[in-house]
Amino acid sequence: MVDAGSFAAAARELDVSPPAVTQLIAALERDLGVSLLRRNSRRISLTPDGEMFLPVCANAIADLDAAVARLSATRPRASGKVLVGMARIVGQYVAPFLADFLSRNPGITLDVRVAQI
Repeated sequence: MVDAGSFAAAARELDVSPPAVTQLIAALERDLGVSLLRRNSRRISLTPDGEMFLPVCANAIADLDAAVARLSATRPRASGKVLVGMARIVGQYVAPFLADFLSRNPGITLDVRVAQI
């Protein structure tokens, strides 16, 4: 958030709405009972509490990412070629799901065949 420079920029990086970022930060500050950020019309900066809290959170996130990477490295991955046949009318609805599937399964190659029905 602070690195992004604004709530709107952070929202774009996180692919969420700016109001969602505002609400999440407000809820976090409310739960903690402290202000983490100084806000003005031009920029966001950390309060002293935010300066203490951010590095601890960054380390925790890095540790979680490392643990996930270790688990992922030992997990068998799907690989190979998959033949998918479908009617053209179905293809237009399925295409976005296939792209997501391929991004999550880089070892899979799809051979999509569309039937003229």
